[in-house]
Amino acid sequence: MIKFFRRIRQQLLTESKFGKYLLYAIGEIVLVVIGILIALQLNNLNERNKSEAKEIEILNDFKASLEVDLLNINRAIKRGEQTKASMEIILTHLETNLPYSDSLKYHFGETNDTWTAQINRSVFESLKSEGLTLISNKGLRQRLVRLYDELIIGQKERNNRYRDLVDEGSAKILITRFDEMWKSNYESWVVENDFADENFTTDGLIGEMTPINYEKLKNDQEYLYFLKSLKNRRFWHMEIENISVKKAIISLLKNIEVELEKIK
Repeated sequence: MIKFFRRIRQQLLTESKFGKYLLYAIGEIVLVVIGILIALQLNNLNERNKSEAKEIEILNDFKASLEVDLLNINRAIKRGEQTKASMEIILTHLETNLPYSDSLKYHFGETNDTWTAQINRSVFESLKSEGLTLISNKGLRQRLVRLYDELIIGQKERNNRYRDLVDEGSAKILITRFDEMWKSNYESWVVENDFADENFTTDGLIGEMTPINYEKLKNDQEYLYFLKSLKNRRFWHMEIENISVKKAIISLLKNIEVELEKIK
């Protein structure tokens, strides 16, 4: 093909047909430019297809990860409701002068539960290393950043603060009022929850705390203040944070589904 065009050029120059040669040269340049543009277009199309495939892959990864996170956050909310119920049972017994029953040791133990949901950040960190713009939808990208770099970080900080409050209360208040903290029948629980089973959870592990002097607790203002305040702090540091993260995860899962439908 190159020899063919070269022969035409030489023939036009030999015959001194400069006008036709000029038109031919322009035409040849145009053909070269068109070829380059087509090659660039094909390259851009190929790169766009690769980018879309990568975006679909990471959106599916987010979907799978967030679905697991939602299960964990729901479990944390359920555990929180049980803890709140135990706090209310203990306060009712103490403030209305109800007698001690053996079941109260489980409720005393439950009042100090600090179980929190662990949110997996690995997919988000992978996205950041690839470049956030890999997510083409700006709104979706911003919602992902808000969840992982605002809500989840805030949730972890406040959850940790609540753990500190329980630890402080254990060291300063509970230590003189209970025989021990978070006592449990660990051996039987291990047998019932085979560690080889990938689906085992700690949901069935019940802690207990036996008061040294139950009757004295009824008029123990320091302990009553601590328990009431802990209940309030759980609301601010745990319940609100869990609900906020849950709402954001549910919304994101819907947004990701919509985006995947658009891209595919």
